[in-house]
Amino acid sequence: MEANVTDISVPLPIRTPRLTLRLIHETHAAALLTYKQESWDDLLKWLIWVHPPSIEIRTLEDEKLFCQAKHDDFLKRKNIVLLAFQHGSDKLIGTAGLHNC
Repeated sequence: MEANVTDISVPLPIRTPRLTLRLIHETHAAALLTYKQESWDDLLKWLIWVHPPSIEIRTLEDEKLFCQAKHDDFLKRKNIVLLAFQHGSDKLIGTAGLHNC
């Protein structure tokens, strides 16, 4: 019998000596909004997930919807979006992802 892709276990969080990588979740919306506000110009150059609305009008609710959609994609094993938090703080310092898994 073939395994269902959603049955594949993904051990999270991932801990490194300096970071904790967490699966994106709606509870990270405020940290993600702050991260984007601080880094928007740089993000626009490199990342495909930088999308409307623009940072000037982006709201916490926009980020909650974004986080929810990416979390749902993970549950379907379509995408894995991880947020990198510095050990000892709740400061989001980066993101990583595997897309179209």
